[in-house]
Amino acid sequence: PGYNEDYSDQTPLGYVISTSPGTGAEVPRGASVTVLVSKGPELVEMPNVVGMSLDDATRRLEARGFVVATVRGYRPGREVRRQSIAAGPEAQRGTRVDLWF
Repeated sequence: PGYNEDYSDQTPLGYVISTSPGTGAEVPRGASVTVLVSKGPELVEMPNVVGMSLDDATRRLEARGFVVATVRGYRPGREVRRQSIAAGPEAQRGTRVDLWF
């Protein structure tokens, strides 16, 4: 194609992220312009954290770019019984995940 693609959390799928030369630059007629088009946000697989401690579950989720939002029923020594987004499906980095103990 006459363009490149990259993931973007800020620019919706199919929209232009940037051009080179940049906006407002003058270029000679017939010159090449590189267009970078958004593939939308990068999706990553949701890990299974059921059965883990709070610390282990938090580390696993944060390593994939997720945010532990709400923790319900936590007491030291308890393991995660449920997570708000099931393991397996892909989700956007930054997605908030609730944990139940």
